Amino acid sequence: MRVLGWSILGIILLLCACHPPHEPPPSSLNCRDCHELTLDEKHNLPCTRCHRGKEPATSKEDAHQGLLAAPAAPAVMKKTCGECHPQKIKELSRSPHLTLAGEINTVLAAFGLPPVSSPLSLKEPAEIHTLEELVHDLLRRRCLRCHLYYEGDTYAETRHGLGCAACHLPFGEGGMLSHTFLATPPDRNCLHCHYGNRVGFDYYGMFEHDYPYAFRSPLIGGELPPRPWGVEFHEMQ
Repeated sequence: MRVLGWSILGIILLLCACHPPHEPPPSSLNCRDCHELTLDEKHNLPCTRCHRGKEPATSKEDAHQGLLAAPAAPAVMKKTCGECHPQKIKELSRSPHLTLAGEINTVLAAFGLPPVSSPLSLKEPAEIHTLEELVHDLLRRRCLRCHLYYEGDTYAETRHGLGCAACHLPFGEGGMLSHTFLATPPDRNCLHCHYGNRVGFDYYGMFEHDYPYAFRSPLIGGELPPRPWGVEFHEMQ
């Protein structure tokens, strides 16, 4: 009996080794399994509605197929934001905030260069060889850095979103603060671009120091003053 028992046990172990238990399929991941965020009531939609990609997915690579990291950017906002807000996109398409009408082509004309239909038409060469490429590079990296096509400087309060997100998503401290859309942009969002001797001065009394460069950052209590916008200000009344 003991020999028979051992024989049966051996047969069971052999069968288990030849036929391992069925493994469950890979788990299906949703976007919020990896990305923690809170959406406002009106925009509590599936992430793929705006960002595209794939949900559910079996891996990060699978989920990010066709992903739009910045769905509010001017190049794609008509297909994303415009699905629900066609009239707003139509209004924005004529807004100076987006078109920069009268600015870009005025600069190009001053250099004897042909006009462009949109900031998206400005060239972005890896190396600059012509006058046109040089002026386009100047416009993109300096003159237009505050507009809706670019994220702004790297200072804490000059970073902003692209397209619709520049005004309607809260940014600060160098990045996006939350994914809650704001119907009315707060002053903080406006000041990402309109600081210094323009709207910032007119509305907030922020007037840039006019010291020579070597004296631009006087010590305050032995410490350098903070530069959230990249410059220091006189606090005007």
